[in-house]
Amino acid sequence: MNKREMKKLEILTIAEELLAKQGSANFSVREVAKKCGHSLSSIQYYFPTLTDLLAAMFDKSMDDAITRFNALKQEDNNQLEVLVNMIVDGLDHASICKLACEIWTTNDESGENPGQKALLSFYSRYIEEMSNIIKQKIPYTNESELKQKVVMIIALFEGLLVIYPLGKNNFIDFDLKEKVLNTVKLIINT
Repeated sequence: MNKREMKKLEILTIAEELLAKQGSANFSVREVAKKCGHSLSSIQYYFPTLTDLLAAMFDKSMDDAITRFNALKQEDNNQLEVLVNMIVDGLDHASICKLACEIWTTNDESGENPGQKALLSFYSRYIEEMSNIIKQKIPYTNESELKQKVVMIIALFEGLLVIYPLGKNNFIDFDLKEKVLNTVKLIINT
């Protein structure tokens, strides 16, 4: 990794920590620069706008997840089981969920919100990556049906990210991995 990439990674890591810690109300490129100990123009060299920074944070989270998935997939051929295990095992450490929740709270109807643009980009990529996994399982599904299945599976995963922190000690008293895997299989096969 070259110096430029290391600097970008440092900025993204600090930005993610800052957003998770203090929320979206005070989150800005200026705040990230202050936390990094760099000038605003230095941060803007890498991420000219807040949208660019947020999109890069989502891209980093997606890249990290894909890297983990590919590494785990090498050990186990059942991609769906690997994916479900990875999602469920990561529920306690779901920084992307915190990031998305913080950005959802700032959404407005105008479509001009930087967070909204970053979320749209993230979910488009999420749908594409999930589609690739499912295409391997059911290669002859038409695109419309495939997209419906992917959206339902992503909704299941997103719902888990929201409910798990509260439910793990209160009402999730069953084998979550098994139930999620069975539900994903049902969605794919219907």
